[in-house]
Amino acid sequence: MSSALEKQNLCKAKTLDRDFVFLYNQFRYGDAMSLERIVKKGELLDCYGMLLTKRQRECLSLYYNENLTLAEIAEYFHISRQAVHDAMRHGDGQLMLYEAALHLSEMKQRRTHAAEELLALLPMELAEKAKPFVKTLIEGW
Repeated sequence: MSSALEKQNLCKAKTLDRDFVFLYNQFRYGDAMSLERIVKKGELLDCYGMLLTKRQRECLSLYYNENLTLAEIAEYFHISRQAVHDAMRHGDGQLMLYEAALHLSEMKQRRTHAAEELLALLPMELAEKAKPFVKTLIEGW
């Protein structure tokens, strides 16, 4: 009887461990990431990249823009895979903090969406004439 109880507790512990690993793996580098998440991180890097250290910026750029693995980035910089992981983790954290405080990427997306909606409302010939002005408004920020 105690054996059955031990097995039940062991299964519970394994389930909890698996849930923890699954939650942890959502944010671990090297795992499969959705295209939307990669694009979002790339946009944040474009927006705030110059605020990061050179190493963080380069590691994140190679990962998100060039689609290199951690091992390839480590080999490129002649550092350990763990050092690349740490630089990326800290850089990602900084990007998220900047976006949470400043919302520049979110505002750019809203402006772009509003500009697309505005162009869609205009007649074709006016929309063509308005495109350069709308582009200036979007990119000028």
